[in-house]
Amino acid sequence: NDGASTECNAGDAINVFHASAGTTTYGTNDKFTIAEEDLGTGTFRGTLTEAQYDSNDWYAFYPYNSNLTTPANTGACYFNIGCNNSHNSAQVQNGNNSTAHLCGEYFPMWAQAKAVAKGSGVSLTFNNAVSVVKFHVTNKTSKPITVTSLSITAEQDIIGSYYIDFSGDAPAFKSSGATYVAKEAKLNVSNGTALDVNVSADFYLAIKPFNNEAGKEITFNVNGCEKTITTAESFKSGNIKTVNFSYDKEAEDLSGDYLITGKSDEYTYAMGLYSSGNNIKAVTTPLAFVEGGKVLETDEIAQAKVTITKITEGDYAGMYSIKDSNDKYLYAAANGSNYLKVQALIDNNAAWAINKDKDDYSIVASKSSNRNILMFNASSKLFSCY
Repeated sequence: NDGASTECNAGDAINVFHASAGTTTYGTNDKFTIAEEDLGTGTFRGTLTEAQYDSNDWYAFYPYNSNLTTPANTGACYFNIGCNNSHNSAQVQNGNNSTAHLCGEYFPMWAQAKAVAKGSGVSLTFNNAVSVVKFHVTNKTSKPITVTSLSITAEQDIIGSYYIDFSGDAPAFKSSGATYVAKEAKLNVSNGTALDVNVSADFYLAIKPFNNEAGKEITFNVNGCEKTITTAESFKSGNIKTVNFSYDKEAEDLSGDYLITGKSDEYTYAMGLYSSGNNIKAVTTPLAFVEGGKVLETDEIAQAKVTITKITEGDYAGMYSIKDSNDKYLYAAANGSNYLKVQALIDNNAAWAINKDKDDYSIVASKSSNRNILMFNASSKLFSCY
């Protein structure tokens, strides 16, 4: 995806329906696919289950789903908007100003062609079903900043799994269930470039289209700097709405010595580091209770202590490194592994974004992947990446 321009990949498939012009008696869902040799012309090919009428209304939808039975889809087949089945997962933008991430199965498209004569070619112009918010962020602090995380929070759900009715003039969205949608939509930025003072960059977050009534709050958040509005706003399907965001929160430096802790119902646990064989690696078990139970001894505190240092130069500027008591960097293991490890050198697996969530600081993600979020698993009492 390049802004308003979308390119197909070989193998992309769409749902195709047709009905007699002016009616809602939709035919069978047929799968049409584009081949490598047809990418230049954007031609999808398939076989109609049912014959054409003398005059036809055509409906198409991407991504293809065999469970879709009608364009008037209000309860048969849900689609994930902007995120996977984990409805609070973040979208990921690679670098400042990029729109390349606004494509794929989590960013649906729809098309219609009305009153097409039998036997005529069917030309479809696809429209994005989602709405896109463009954060135009300007650095109004006294130092360079690197944007790593953004979010939008509304008083209604704006992200998650929805039934999408694309039979009308604009797509209509119906939640697939209260537990599958969220009021906060999030964007993580990887490989972002630092913004000098008074310099701007753009960041793009896709959401479910919605109208905000006057008096209802919408909160925009960039790196923990929040701006809240209560005006009537419309976030329309297929549109990019620009939000001018003046980042005026002077960056905090959290460098220092810490215990990383996590809470269960009863206790707060401190994360402990230990070695295995010749490699200092998995950080998977808590060292001790620190509240409501055993108090850490002096040597245990020294063992569990980590040193957090803000990175000020290079590719990881604006992020943090975390070293253990043996002067090794904590990092998130690559290739989707949940394990935490430590290593001698800092790299993108060992650069962390730390944001403030209300009154607490939490490690949001490693630079290597927004999926590598440091969390405490209360049920098995371990620290890991999820």
